Amino acid sequence: MEKPEPTREELHERIRSLEECLWEAEQTLQAIRSGEVDALVTDGPEGVQLYTLTGADQGYRILVESISEGALILSSDDSIYYCNSALREMLGAPAGAIVGRRLESFCPPSFRAHLVELIGESRRSGAARGECMMNRGDGTLLPVNISLNHLKTQDFEGVCGVVTDLSQQKRTEEELRRHRTELQSLVDERTAELQREVAERKLAEKGLRESEERYRSLVENSFEWIWEVDAQGRYTYASP
Repeated sequence: MEKPEPTREELHERIRSLEECLWEAEQTLQAIRSGEVDALVTDGPEGVQLYTLTGADQGYRILVESISEGALILSSDDSIYYCNSALREMLGAPAGAIVGRRLESFCPPSFRAHLVELIGESRRSGAARGECMMNRGDGTLLPVNISLNHLKTQDFEGVCGVVTDLSQQKRTEEELRRHRTELQSLVDERTAELQREVAERKLAEKGLRESEERYRSLVENSFEWIWEVDAQGRYTYASP
């Protein structure tokens, strides 16, 4: 016998129930990240179990969630094991869309090989750093600097990383480049103007010298008396 289709009211009720469960899960995750929850109690096939969340690392968890830089942990297969809220904001995606994916999958194809090499270098030498671009959820690209360090504990081995947003730095660098270009353009224009002024001055001086030479030649060879006197009537020049 076929199961009857749910009514509109039943579907609305199911959606409301799922929304409540999702809201409770999000509140629980937020409480865990902020350190407000000390422990979790779960009831499963193995019975009731207590997971303690307090300890020496609680302060670190709260600190990592509050910093402005992105933080992540890669597992042994290079998939993202953990990401903090700053990284989620950078990528414009919820934790569920980030955790479990490989880090290079968030990069444009032209940067993926570079990022894979950085991860490999951090595992080989202990640390690596480099710049790359990352895809955001809205389709834009985000320039970042990624610092990676090999992480090994008694029961875990992976890579921890810090992702720094370079967009403001890149904008500042671009602004400086633009100003330098404009300044160089002004310098080149002024240099060209000065070169033209010097050339015009030299041409004018040459014309003046030629004019003086012609005048002097005319005076020196004139059969007329030509002379100059100053304000006191003293001769300052007399032709031959």
